[in-house]
Amino acid sequence: MRKPLDSDSFERIIDSSLDEREIGLEKTMEVEKIIVVVVIVIVIVIVIVLVLVVVVVVVVVVDHANAPRTLLLRHFEPYIIRIDIRTHRDKGDITETQQ
Repeated sequence: MRKPLDSDSFERIIDSSLDEREIGLEKTMEVEKIIVVVVIVIVIVIVIVLVLVVVVVVVVVVDHANAPRTLLLRHFEPYIIRIDIRTHRDKGDITETQQ
């Protein structure tokens, strides 16, 4: 037969179950913190990529609109000119001797 629980053993059982719950809660909170950090990093990377795409699109649009040259465009201009020469050569607009 089981002997009835006295108050000390009952408190120990309750304390041990509370400790297990606290440990589980702490582990859950650690996992939640990791998930939040990963989500923040992913959002930052997406924002950076979108900004770079917008900058490239603006540079190309400004170049093709023959707008005043900006410092940013001057930085990318050699690359854009090379792309234009290759594109026009492929179309037959520029011959090998004109280069």
